Amino acid sequence: MKKSLTIYIILLFTMFSNSCDTTTVNRSLTIPDGQKINEDLSSVNGSIEVGENCLINGDCQTVNGSIKIGNFSKVKEVKTVNGNIELGEGVEADGDIDLINGNVQAKTGSHISGDITNINGEVALFHTIVQQNLSIVNGDILLDDGTDVKGDIIIRGKPGKHAQVVKIEIKNGSKVQGDIKVKDSRKKVEVYLSEDSKIFGEVINATLIKGSN
Repeated sequence: MKKSLTIYIILLFTMFSNSCDTTTVNRSLTIPDGQKINEDLSSVNGSIEVGENCLINGDCQTVNGSIKIGNFSKVKEVKTVNGNIELGEGVEADGDIDLINGNVQAKTGSHISGDITNINGEVALFHTIVQQNLSIVNGDILLDDGTDVKGDIIIRGKPGKHAQVVKIEIKNGSKVQGDIKVKDSRKKVEVYLSEDSKIFGEVINATLIKGSN
């Protein structure tokens, strides 16, 4: 959990050390359609909603709030502690997607230039490109509708019991260019791969189930 603590500290430091940021405390932040913002968007105890066709030349980050990016908008990194992240159709994220305690969903045509990292929560990607790695600790993964993960899928462990099964579904022409790696061999991970999908690397410490729909 060292990485999760690091993300949290960096997030808080960034929010309160940069006076140029668009920052809210105890309320949500909404950006209307078609806006161009040359600052970070930050919220503590509030959500962030970016409209459609926006250009955000900065990061979107919250503590205790969700983040929603509208269709065909462009942002830098997207980070939240205790909240969900939703990327609409055709969203471009020029950086990482980081979550602690929340789900992430990316809709058709989204493009993420960095990593996706989630500590506790699900990841669901539809016709989405992830240029680097996808990493989780606890939560299921769905790659659907031609999603392409250019790097590895990494399942990390943590101290304690591992009774819950992590389920990875790769379906409808989706691809993983790298490996699927389970870093903690005590963790049970099942990978369901449809006939029209592909894993180009190795499946390490996980059970591969082929031909699943």
